[in-house]
Amino acid sequence: MSSKLIEFFQIRDPNVPIEQKIVYFLLIVTFISTILGLIQNLVVGLYGFVNYMLVLVLVVSAVQFYLVRFVPKTRKNVFPFLLVMGLTVGSTWFDNGGVRGSTLSTFLLYVLVGILLLDRRYILPFIIATTLFVSGLFVYELQYPESIHIYEREWIRKLDLYNIFVLCMLFSGLAMGYYKISYVKDRKRLIDTKNNIEQTQQQTLLAKDKAEKAEKAKTEFLTNMSHEIRTPLNAVIGSADLLETTVLSHDQKDLVETINISSRHLLNLVSHVLDMSRLEEGKLLLEYQDFQLDEVTQNTIKLFANDPKIKNKALDLRLNIQPNTPNDLHGDPYRLRQILVNLIGNAIKFTEKGWVELRISTGKSPLAGRVFLEFQVQDTGIGIRKEDQKQLFTPFTQLNHSQQNALGGAGLGLTITKTLVELMGGLIHLDSEPGKGTTFFFNALFNKGTAPAALVEDIGTENRLAERYPLKMLVAEDNALNQKLIQRIMNHLGYAIDLAENGREAIQRATLYQYDLILMDIQMPDLNGIEATKMIRNNKRMRPIIIAMTAGATLEDQEACLEAGMDDFVSKPVSVIKIKQLIHQWGKQVAQRN
Repeated sequence: MSSKLIEFFQIRDPNVPIEQKIVYFLLIVTFISTILGLIQNLVVGLYGFVNYMLVLVLVVSAVQFYLVRFVPKTRKNVFPFLLVMGLTVGSTWFDNGGVRGSTLSTFLLYVLVGILLLDRRYILPFIIATTLFVSGLFVYELQYPESIHIYEREWIRKLDLYNIFVLCMLFSGLAMGYYKISYVKDRKRLIDTKNNIEQTQQQTLLAKDKAEKAEKAKTEFLTNMSHEIRTPLNAVIGSADLLETTVLSHDQKDLVETINISSRHLLNLVSHVLDMSRLEEGKLLLEYQDFQLDEVTQNTIKLFANDPKIKNKALDLRLNIQPNTPNDLHGDPYRLRQILVNLIGNAIKFTEKGWVELRISTGKSPLAGRVFLEFQVQDTGIGIRKEDQKQLFTPFTQLNHSQQNALGGAGLGLTITKTLVELMGGLIHLDSEPGKGTTFFFNALFNKGTAPAALVEDIGTENRLAERYPLKMLVAEDNALNQKLIQRIMNHLGYAIDLAENGREAIQRATLYQYDLILMDIQMPDLNGIEATKMIRNNKRMRPIIIAMTAGATLEDQEACLEAGMDDFVSKPVSVIKIKQLIHQWGKQVAQRN
């Protein structure tokens, strides 16, 4: 029974505030005390108006309790109850002996109830209003003493005063006691809740710290894996490039071509994994420079021209740049090429016959002074079902068609493509129907670029390059295979180079010999390339061009190299074409300086 009462009055409910519980208590006590007062009046023979007012208090107390307990919107609205109770007590002033009766003591009880029930901002106005009301009743009694009903017997007056005194003391004591108990319990719950919140916060911080460490470990792992994979890839791609310059049979050329394509596909996959890691960290950024649209697109098409996927299929690969399309742009050509490679590569993968076409046109730019280009990559392949199209841009997701699964893929290309398009201020979507092909649409914003100055002299043939730029070069590289490769490339270009196996040896050689160009690996034993470069730059007598040649491919790697004092940055794998471009670019500067 007691547990049901506790539950009914919500005594132990932590969601019910202490003020709410006190309202329950005071309304119940008021109801009970009013019943006792009514019984007393009937016992001593007091009838009439007073008893009617007590009945009214009973009704109002019961109604108010119901509203407060079961109607949430009225929980704080106790004004009706206090108003009826005040008018009842005031009306009994004249029938209950006036200032010499029990009504004055009842007003003290009434004030206590109001203080406990009302919000703090209403307490002072309530006390002032009650004091003025009682003062007005007292003044009226002085002016019209005949309006006061005197007790018929003295013992009835004393009994009434005694009962109201006991009731006030009991009511005050119970109210304060209940308030203290509720306060202590609620305070304990508050402290427990605070402790739980602090414990949860601590656990959250530990989990956050653990997640950050895991994310850092993952990033370091991916970076190291990229470096470890790129290092042997450098030897594979470089050797294949050198092999292509020799006299080969038709079958040997096909084999070398297969090695080249497969190794670059693996390199592209490594780049995708790194880009995905940067995307998750919000570090996938664009690098802006002037470039020519036709050069980027034609080189992209050429990349696929000798692909076995094209040769073994009846496919026509087309490039369609609409007239009046700006060619000189300022943006990120590498990322634009990456988008095109992903989309064209997918189109070739899922198309057995017909054609794959890249179409480019100019759209209306939403920003003044910017170039807004619209791209379409259309194929006549197997198409994509409507229910599968929403999954295309989800990381590590491949479609369920058996033919598509058989063609493989890591499921990263389109996710990265979507992010790159959005970084370029555009949107990407597709239109596809099974059996009728697919068209990917995307747009991008660029700035207007500057046309490149015409080169007076070309790079030239390999045997003429060393004659045109007679450079004394040092290569700092710890990997034996890469040493052998770079030496063969340089010999092929007509150069005899010096080798250093670590950063300390590179410093020693740079001190002894005046090198024009140093190709510096970054991750080397004993002393890495960053520290070696700083020490070389501290020696004012040494003024070589220093180019980072590293398997590290992140933007942070590039920034670290440039901050250390390096002049340029090239990521592995390093091809013959890249080396020729570097020599041509920096050889002219060395010639002008000398």
